[in-house]
Amino acid sequence: MRTCADCGAALPDGPAAYLLRETSDPDLWEGEKLVIQHRLWYKGLMNVYRFFDERPYGDLQRFYLVSERDEGESLAGLPRPQPEEKVLLWGQQLAETLAHLHGKGFRHGSVRAEN
Repeated sequence: MRTCADCGAALPDGPAAYLLRETSDPDLWEGEKLVIQHRLWYKGLMNVYRFFDERPYGDLQRFYLVSERDEGESLAGLPRPQPEEKVLLWGQQLAETLAHLHGKGFRHGSVRAEN
């Protein structure tokens, strides 16, 4: 049985289609909001479907982001070295994704192994 990483609640078996993230920081997902506003969907970017806010706990405002579930793993956690073919493929995918963003007038401010 799988459990929620944040609260420990039991989750049904099978793949999750969406991920709902919550925060109290209104600026945390500024980049993700741009993806929605400017329709920047691309094969190398995590699809973001909706951003909304609510006050479910009285005066405390909470912000929510609905995205596709990221099944990939962080490159930072992979053993090194990796096979050359795999690294070259990652480099090509990264270059194509950044070219897509740049072509739309955007830049990614933090390209690193963790993201």
